[in-house]
Amino acid sequence: MDEGAAARALEECKVRIEYKKNLNESFMILKDAEYSYENYELLMLLNNRIPGCLEVQIIISDGKIEYWYEITGMSSLDTLSELHNNIEASCIRRVIEDLYDTNQNLREYLLDGMNICYLPEMIYLDRSTGRYRFCYLPGGHKNGDLRLQGLMEYILTKIDHTDREAVRMGYDLYEKSTQECCSVRELLHCVNLPQKKEAVKTDIQTDIEEKKENMQREVNSRHEEKHGGRKVISELKKHLFGGGERKADKSGKTVYGEVLRQLAETDYVAEEYQTETPTVLLNLEKQLVISSLIYSGNGHEKDFLLEEEVFLIGKDPKKVQGVIGSASISRVHARIIRKNGDYYIEDLNSTNGTFVNGQELAYRQAIVLEKNDRILFADEEYIFC
Repeated sequence: MDEGAAARALEECKVRIEYKKNLNESFMILKDAEYSYENYELLMLLNNRIPGCLEVQIIISDGKIEYWYEITGMSSLDTLSELHNNIEASCIRRVIEDLYDTNQNLREYLLDGMNICYLPEMIYLDRSTGRYRFCYLPGGHKNGDLRLQGLMEYILTKIDHTDREAVRMGYDLYEKSTQECCSVRELLHCVNLPQKKEAVKTDIQTDIEEKKENMQREVNSRHEEKHGGRKVISELKKHLFGGGERKADKSGKTVYGEVLRQLAETDYVAEEYQTETPTVLLNLEKQLVISSLIYSGNGHEKDFLLEEEVFLIGKDPKKVQGVIGSASISRVHARIIRKNGDYYIEDLNSTNGTFVNGQELAYRQAIVLEKNDRILFADEEYIFC
């Protein structure tokens, strides 16, 4: 349920994405992706396991081609950024290095790396190896919404702005991706060579700036609501996304490189502010009723009170609020989201699945929970109350 730039990009993209689970295998299915391609591309994909690429099957349905990419035991980049609230420098470096390696592997099979799909929904972390895997779509380079610049823009909006290295990487990667004939090798240099660079002059498109400004206002608004009387002002964000003073050269173009260099050498602290009028609870009967999950299995698991708007369930106590100790549970197995008084449950591509009243959920399939629904996380049963 990503409400950010990635979701908007997906809506604009002509390719449709669906998810399906067969027995113990999960698939991402691309539909309406019938681009012209060379026949040998399909032969290479179907007859070889290309390191760094998602394995794919070709299905003909109603006379149309569907690409079924296996994503069993993997997490998409956009899901990971939601779970961790941001993208750190180590993640950026891992994505770019794996992307470079995958491009090199594709060349050995006479395949063009330009056909890699760069939407964050199509980039997956293989939890068994710790490496990212990419979706190769024959003829995909003809769809501009799947290109590299979109991924770099997404990373720039999701980076941890307290991580100076991540900020430098995100900025350099985005700048490089806007240049014509940008190669993956050049991106690799951005993450491996952290030395200072000369100021880069750029004229970022107005529509992109407006999109980022709107997104940043939403982020700041949510942050203020979450932290009550504390308002965090990040000068770095203001300069990157708009709202701060900018230096310009003689042609009027913004010089972002110099601004970034100066800001990276300065520490900023939070400012206190007081609301003029306190919030008053007028009607106690209208308070939100917090639902819960009551354990009804045969083990010794605990009940869960669903207090957070996003409640993660799994066996990793460092990453989830609801810990289930069973060996059949994935580290981050599922999540329950509270929205407008309703509770939605969503499987996070777990190994052994999530079931509601006997129905297994596909990856990213979110359904509304009703009172007394029976939920199975793998083989551990709970009742929604």
